[in-house]
Amino acid sequence: MKDMIKLPNETLTKAKELLQFAYEKGWDEEDLYVIAKIILAHYE
Repeated sequence: MKDMIKLPNETLTKAKELLQFAYEKGWDEEDLYVIAKIILAHYE
């Protein structure tokens, strides 16, 4: 099993803010998923 990815707290905060902003602007679930995957890709 792959170890959990550990992101710096600041990065998690920024990612959460970005996803919250996109959600509030009415972006669909697929767009939010793509944003999350891009963020995580930098830490794999």
